[in-house]
Amino acid sequence: MFLPWALDSFFLFITSQNNGIIPLVIIIPLIIIKEKKGALLILGLAVLTVSITDPLCCRLMKPFFHRLRPCHPSYFVDNVHMFLSEAHFLLGLKRSCSFPSAHAMNIWAHAILFSHFYPSLQIYLFIFAGLVAISRVYVGVHYPIDIFVGSILGAIIGY
Repeated sequence: MFLPWALDSFFLFITSQNNGIIPLVIIIPLIIIKEKKGALLILGLAVLTVSITDPLCCRLMKPFFHRLRPCHPSYFVDNVHMFLSEAHFLLGLKRSCSFPSAHAMNIWAHAILFSHFYPSLQIYLFIFAGLVAISRVYVGVHYPIDIFVGSILGAIIGY
């Protein structure tokens, strides 16, 4: 059985935006080698997808809904939400908004997009996207509804 520190380390690694470059460094050359001329279309669609999902989430939806993160410092004023004091926030306290999850929206959009071109990889893409989404709740920066809505919207856009 995993020790708590192992799960903490695993989900911190999965959720880190800095580690998102690792799959890209592997995937982009493979797409170029395998697809040759078609690579431009696939990679262009990937850029188009993130240029839709990220601004939609971060510039429109998050400011509109303005839902505070579970780890927002205001939750700890006067013990208003004492139940959260037992939680561990692996990324510290964040002041930004949480609804919906941009991580979930972006990763699910790309999982769906790439699954169209590589159906044999679909299960791996979906498992990875699910882990990224779940990691956001595990590390304490999102509520489950944040990742659910982000995942659904991302999947729709990716489709």
